[in-house]
Formats: sequence, C-alpha cells, structure tokens
Amino acid sequence: MVGIVVLLFAVTVKQDQAPLRESCGDSEPVLTKMAAGTPVEVRFVLSDGSDCYKIAATVDGKQRVGYVTKDELSGLENFDQQRRDAASVTGSSTAASVPVRQVTIPRSNDPLLGSIVDLLNTNQPAKALERIEPLLKLNPRNAILLDLAGMASYRTDDVRHALEYWKLSLEIQPDDRLAAMYRQVEHEASADKSGDKLYGMRVALRYEGSSLPADTARSMLGVLDEQFAHISDQLGCATDERITAVVQSRQAYLQTTGAAEWSGGQYDGRIHVSADASTLTPQMRETLAHEMVHACLANIGSFPAWVHEGLAQKLSGARLPASARAELQQAIAAGAIPKLEQMGPSFSRLDSTHARLAYELALAAAEVIVDQHAGYGLRNIVHNPDMLARITPEIDKALGL
Repeated sequence: MVGIVVLLFAVTVKQDQAPLRESCGDSEPVLTKMAAGTPVEVRFVLSDGSDCYKIAATVDGKQRVGYVTKDELSGLENFDQQRRDAASVTGSSTAASVPVRQVTIPRSNDPLLGSIVDLLNTNQPAKALERIEPLLKLNPRNAILLDLAGMASYRTDDVRHALEYWKLSLEIQPDDRLAAMYRQVEHEASADKSGDKLYGMRVALRYEGSSLPADTARSMLGVLDEQFAHISDQLGCATDERITAVVQSRQAYLQTTGAAEWSGGQYDGRIHVSADASTLTPQMRETLAHEMVHACLANIGSFPAWVHEGLAQKLSGARLPASARAELQQAIAAGAIPKLEQMGPSFSRLDSTHARLAYELALAAAEVIVDQHAGYGLRNIVHNPDMLARITPEIDKALGL
C-alpha cells in the first residue's frame, strides 16, 4: 500500500437508507442514500451546534461527499478523540497543503495552449489570462480555452468570472472533471464571506472584515510579504505576480476548503488559513510562513508531499521534539512507515494520528537535507530534480527506512 499505513477507524452509517445531503438541514437536496454499515471518512463537524458532519463515503462504487447528522453515524468516539489530538499534528502549527492542480490540455497538442498551461502550472495566472483573452475573441466557443480561462481567473481570485467561463465550457463540451471543479468552487463561493482586500508587495490578502480586525489583517499581510522575501532567498522562487492569500474564520475555512478537521491552512494555488483570534499569534505567524513555503515551491515545480511538508515545517521554524522523534522511530522500527519515494501525493486526507506521523517523517527528512546535504544548497536541490532523486535514498537510510 502506497503512503502511510492507515488504520481504519469504525465510523459507519447507523441506519439503512441514510440520506447524504448537499448541505446541512432536512430540507437540503439528497445526493444519495447510504446503506447501514457503510464506512465513512469524517472531514469535519460544524461548530454551530447543529451536529452536522461533512463526510466522504463510497456508494455504488463512487466516492460521494456530503453532509449527515450525528444521529446517522456510529463510532464517532475515535473522530472526537482525533479532534482533541489535532493540535499536536504538526507541533505548534496545524497547516496542510493540497497539491496545486496541474493543468492538462484535453485532446490538444497546440503549442500555444501548452505555453498557457506552463504559465498556470508555474503560478502566473494573470499572464496566462492575458494570452487567453485574445484567443477567446477569435474563438469564443472553444471549450478548452474557456476551461483554461476559468482556471486562470480562479487563480487570480476572480471566482465569479471563473464560474462563468467554466459554465460556458461545460455547456459546449461536458466534462466530468470540470463539472466536479465547478461544483466545488460554486460551493466555495456560496460559503465564502471574505470580501475585504489588502495588497502588499508580493501578496494580495482577502479576509473577513466582520471577524478579523483590519489592523490584524495588515499585520498578516506584512508577515506574508516578509516571509516571501525570506523564503525566496533560500529557495529561489521569484514571481512577477502577487500570491493570493485568503484568511477566514474557522468554520468558513472548513466549509469552503473541505479541509480535514486538524488542518489550519492549505495551499491549492492560493494560500488559505483559518484565523479566529483577533491578534496575530506566534502560531499564526508560523502557519503563514508554512503556507508561503508551499506557494514558493509551487512556483518552482512539482514536488512530493514529503518535500513540501518537510521544508514548509523546517523553514517556518518547526523543530521535531524528542517525544515525536521517539514516536517516529518506533513506527519505523515496526515497519509502519514507507520509504519517502513511496509516500502519497498529499497528507490532507489522513486522520490526525497518521497525519502526525507523516508530518514528523517529513520534518525529519527535511532536517537530514539541511544537516547532511547543506553543501549542495537548498536552492540547488529544489531546482534540480535529478539531485533530489539522487539524495532521497540517502535520506531514507539516514532515517532508518
């Protein structure tokens, strides 16, 4: 099995024909009905007292994601324990990344479209949109161009235009992948209340003015700009476009991103963080730095999850405590940890216990890179895929894998 060995906790559907709904509430549309005993993955529980859980379940061979009430689930004790343990997932920071969606060109070998895709994959969406718009004037019903225009708009934080482009693309040429993206972003837009904006040298910050004081938002923007300069100096991630950061209340963050309960931040082409405190705490500073590392690495190229998460922790100031190191060594000795090159592409869907182990392993690997391969220089390592591939088995050996 590729990735961290995951134990299946017995959270299941309690009664036959339990409805999986689009949102919370008895009047919400039913997506499907689930049989009693169906295993579910709990994504998060709303904190508004409604006892409404977002879950993922496999029904008729397809994964479905929706909402159920607490009364419709059995075995929630383990999930509740994971929620209590969530603060220890990554030490003082609970940040997770989602791999940036790498854009592909369906059924086209056009080199012009290829250059647009390259711009999107190196986080230059504004430049991509500049190239797309003249082409759309010449060919306004090109579904591929509309798809790419939607992605470029989404990456520049123009969600309204993204949905318009995607809707038209789907009308011209149905596509299951794009339809899923459209539904996800449409849901995100309906739940997102962050409309206030600030602009820094390298970052555009959007936040919920009703829950986050403007002074705190400005401080966050300053930290993000500072961290970009600091991290870019180490990794070499220059960009001509501002990076978008979205700061939301905890509940809005979970609802719009679909993040795991233990997550405090994500990077999916934009930085997302949850912030319920009215002041800029040390933990929030670390989370902002953590996510900026993800943004920086995404500008450089494509990296496995352990590189992303390891360097994000290391460069944001995290250290592996002795207790965590002992826990990790015990898991390695028991054969419960795969080699680095066998790990999955993301940690975002692990439960809190296994996410903690994955983060511990990634941080330990990053420490080996810094301690034993500093002569190469971090900048050289991340800009040279062959070099990273060459030293990975050496890192495995140093970790005892």
